[in-house]
Amino acid sequence: MGKGYILVAAVIWGTLGMIGASLNLSGYTGFEVAALRIILSACALCVALPAVWTEFVSAVQKIPVRLIVQALSGVVAYNVFYFLAIERVGVTLSVCLLYSSPFWTLLFVRVLFGAKISPVQLVLAGCAIGGVVATVGLSVSDSPLSGAGVVYGLAAGASYALYYVIGKRVLDDISPNVLLVSSFLVGAIGFLFIPESWSALAKLVNETRTPVWTLFVVISLIGTVLSYFLFTRGIQTTSPPAISILTTVEPLTAVVLAAVLLGEELSALQYLGLCLIIGASAASGFFGRRAPTPS
Repeated sequence: MGKGYILVAAVIWGTLGMIGASLNLSGYTGFEVAALRIILSACALCVALPAVWTEFVSAVQKIPVRLIVQALSGVVAYNVFYFLAIERVGVTLSVCLLYSSPFWTLLFVRVLFGAKISPVQLVLAGCAIGGVVATVGLSVSDSPLSGAGVVYGLAAGASYALYYVIGKRVLDDISPNVLLVSSFLVGAIGFLFIPESWSALAKLVNETRTPVWTLFVVISLIGTVLSYFLFTRGIQTTSPPAISILTTVEPLTAVVLAAVLLGEELSALQYLGLCLIIGASAASGFFGRRAPTPS
């Protein structure tokens, strides 16, 4: 069931590219979309805060450092680095660099938890990353190279991996609901320390277009709150290496939607990428049952 939650969350995230592109066309930058997405999601989760207040306060007192690091790395840093990468090297290369996360995951579970890395995990991680590269159709000529952009993209992949690697350890002490609420409350506070977030909020407050508000509601309530609600439950029973591979279904979803809804044709290389992602995800579920992650 945990792997199913993660797959559904990844499919939802795969739809966000089209929503983000629509908001870009409406005059909102990538950073503004990211900041407003997190802040609005945190506001929505405040509705659920009274129900978990007692456990939330206990968690903040018991494991404050892990909660803060997990939120700042997986929510704030991930979004900032990812959209900085997009500005410098474009969406295609940024997606590929982001999904270096399977290798970052193996590194983190080895360094932080002392877990052993099996040859099968390395092969599956390589297949997943190769599938993402093939699926998004990366070519050097289409992706302007920038040293800073590459660093930002790799940092986004590392931050993305840290969210669920640290999150899985945090879930030894708190419930998924508390993890969800704390992640976005701390993340929103982190964004509010960035001046551009306030200008984005001012722009949204003065927004009069109903479709724009609708897109922000969808990207916050469904694309963030619901998806992370499922994701935090999924990581509770799934190993980090398997999580990193299962989430590569996200770019797969984006490419399929572009083909179905926008009529874009897929190349043979993209079909190969789809097969690699699906195969790596399926294999991670099979081998994940045999090799639980040490706590």
